[in-house]
Amino acid sequence: MGSQGRGSGRDLREPPGRATGRLDVRTPEQRTLRPSAARTVRRPAVDKLLDGDGDARLTVVAAGAGWGKTTAVATWAAARPGPVAWLSLEPRDTVPQALASRVLDALRASGAVPADHPLARLRVPPTSTPAFVARWMRGLATLPEESTLVVDDLDVVRHHTVVQTVRDLLAADVPLRLLILSRSDPPVGRRGATLLAAEDLAFTAADVRALGEVEGVEVTPEQARLVLEHTQGWPTGVRISLGRLARLQGVGDPPTEDDVADALTDDRAVADYLVDEVVDRQPGAVRSYLLRSSVVPTFSPELARALSPGAPPGRLHEALAAAHDFVGPVAPAGASLRYHPLLREILHTTLRVRDPEGHQDAHACAARWLLRHGDPVAALDHATEAEDGELVGRVVAEAAAPLLVTANREAVRQALLRLPYDEAPPAAWSELCAAALAHVDRAYPACRAHVARLRTLAAHDAAHAGRPPVAARVLADLLDAAAARGIGDVAAQGSGAVAALQSLAQVPWPFPAYLAYLRAAHDLRGGSLLWQGDALGAHRELAASVAEDPDALDLTSLSAHAGLALALAVLGRLDAAERAARDAVDVAVASGWTGYAHVRPAYAALAWVALLRARWGDADRAVAYGLAATDAGDDPWCVAALHAMQALAALARGRVRAAAHALAAERPPGPVPAMVAALRGRAAAELAQLTGTDGAVGPADARIASPLEALVAARRARTRGDAAAALKHARVAAGWAADVGELLTQIEACLLLADLAEERGTPHHADDLVRRALAVAGPERVVRPFVTPGAPGRAALARVLPGRDDPLASALVEHVGAPEPAPEPEPLPVPLTDRELSVLAALPSMASNTEIAEELFVSVNTVKAHLKSLYRKLDVQTRRGAVARGRSLGLLS
Repeated sequence: MGSQGRGSGRDLREPPGRATGRLDVRTPEQRTLRPSAARTVRRPAVDKLLDGDGDARLTVVAAGAGWGKTTAVATWAAARPGPVAWLSLEPRDTVPQALASRVLDALRASGAVPADHPLARLRVPPTSTPAFVARWMRGLATLPEESTLVVDDLDVVRHHTVVQTVRDLLAADVPLRLLILSRSDPPVGRRGATLLAAEDLAFTAADVRALGEVEGVEVTPEQARLVLEHTQGWPTGVRISLGRLARLQGVGDPPTEDDVADALTDDRAVADYLVDEVVDRQPGAVRSYLLRSSVVPTFSPELARALSPGAPPGRLHEALAAAHDFVGPVAPAGASLRYHPLLREILHTTLRVRDPEGHQDAHACAARWLLRHGDPVAALDHATEAEDGELVGRVVAEAAAPLLVTANREAVRQALLRLPYDEAPPAAWSELCAAALAHVDRAYPACRAHVARLRTLAAHDAAHAGRPPVAARVLADLLDAAAARGIGDVAAQGSGAVAALQSLAQVPWPFPAYLAYLRAAHDLRGGSLLWQGDALGAHRELAASVAEDPDALDLTSLSAHAGLALALAVLGRLDAAERAARDAVDVAVASGWTGYAHVRPAYAALAWVALLRARWGDADRAVAYGLAATDAGDDPWCVAALHAMQALAALARGRVRAAAHALAAERPPGPVPAMVAALRGRAAAELAQLTGTDGAVGPADARIASPLEALVAARRARTRGDAAAALKHARVAAGWAADVGELLTQIEACLLLADLAEERGTPHHADDLVRRALAVAGPERVVRPFVTPGAPGRAALARVLPGRDDPLASALVEHVGAPEPAPEPEPLPVPLTDRELSVLAALPSMASNTEIAEELFVSVNTVKAHLKSLYRKLDVQTRRGAVARGRSLGLLS
């Protein structure tokens, strides 16, 4: 693909104020409009057939081109009292997620989904997940009334994914009737269906006269008979015939019967008729308008004028009228228009054959207009058709790239795959598109390599033609940062995000993806700061990401909210962290996104809060769900943090094998970021203490760089019998932790100092230190430091605790003196998946496989497959064994 497409040399920038900085400004209602029923006639016989048998959930209207399928159903739908959702399929709807999103939008636009219904909150993810499918089918099953979904133009996308979606909807027990329109019988299963064929749609004499009245054509009974004789009731032929009658009536004397017969026996093909009468008879500007506007399926007058700038605005309606009613409005307002499929096909073919350059230019104009007006997927399709590489790159950079984390992911990906990378000379646009494609496929090193080449090309071009467009620079920085996150390069993640923020600060006007990029840059920057140990800075950046669009419900928003929860947990604000984490998980559950990696930090926050409050089972379950969230992204340091928390939960119950197994889990190469290093260091130190191994865990005394490292040094000194060094380091740890607000280390240092005071024979001092630890731990109810095996300060705690009635004291009473934990189970060699965890959670109820399948909206065979994998991972043979093992591992309560 070259970059010399017509129109590519224009200044593509929009003046300030024209763009919104938001993607897809069209409402779902505007994307799911049904054709208008205006200027049509009611046909009671057809309506009765469409009403069908009350028990039939499928109606198929299958007839060839021009049989009025869409018009008949639109007229019927306009008079139907219940919700009728309308979906006109497009080629990109072969992607299951795009199709599900459009079905959901159509149902919402029809009024079938109340504002408080679960489907009102559901968001279609970039890739289908079991959690989403379960939420989707459960939502459909609970619709408050029966609705009808019209699926038009099924033949346009006769694809196995679309057919399977229709079959799934028919197989499900949901109050949804499907009405399918197609040029041929669709392979969707027709048992018990209501079927309408061409003969059912054929016009009668009464229909012909009624349509003539609507069109202002006087039709006698004999003329109606002649029309039917020569058209066999074919609606398109009827309309053409009425047009001929109108011309005969307009020449002066009333037409004779022979005149009518001669006019109707004209055997020219419909295509020739439409070309001759609708296209070639028009003035040049109007003809151009008709031809160029045919590159889009529906068009507003504004879009049509953008496609054909030379068409006189005042001739718009004349041009439409000249089409002999082969142009119709789209309901409800009628502002958008659509050609009859026959006419559009002829117009489009005529344009492509007669004027190839004009065909490319029309597609380029459509791409630019759709880009400005909120349809980046369609804009990308048109830019590809225009064979304009620079325009493709612009659409990707300014609007389409953020859709790679939405339900349109696969539609954009397929468009990127179609680009001829090997044929085009090296160019910034091709490297940018290749980088985006590599990122969505998780080929992170390749993504970064493409970005590096893009920057080299941009630097070379800058010497001749100035800097590349700001949107392309921002997208390159964000792709580099996101790819760095995927491979665990925290520093590069942060620097890429900072570069993107700096470029965004220089934007003179907002392009459609501006807000999405701004939110993503703050999210990536916040994640980098969080792992590097700057929880306050991370909180600031993540809060900024949320604040840019508080109402956003997408994966970037989920990631930012989940990261905020973890930042709060690290800062010691446990109540706030738990609320924020549960809110993020609730959003993921409502949206069907629980399996996405973006929610992992929320599970990590829940695990950390549960750990500090000594809810070991809750911590295990949160870690398990966090490790099972593997879809649509990678953040290896979050996985490493979850494994460290898993080790800490195991150590709290004396399970050294499980702790060692968790710490041995694979992690990215390179330097370990500060937050993960702290978690792993704490777990390693506790493991060494429990196992009595060499205390060479943590840094040497000369390299102490944090309160935690000072605490580890104090513990090591005490193990060596060096009380003086232990006292020195413990005091440093306590004071340093208090200065920087490191809650857990301050409590642990105070407790260690209390033990050292006991050893020096000053129990009153030990009591004071324990009281200080309780005072620090009290507001957030931190329990863990007081109750882990071998926890220091136990003697003083036994003296201080009686008589206290605060919430922390009550929690401590439940744990201090608790019975010894059960023997340690073998750790799981492989984590359970999200769906395996869901199946495991259903086992204690003793529900049958069929009942579990119905609850999860999967087949019984799928449940059996999950059970087989579950038993293998848990090393059990029965359900009872799986439940017992799940409870021993903390996966079941």
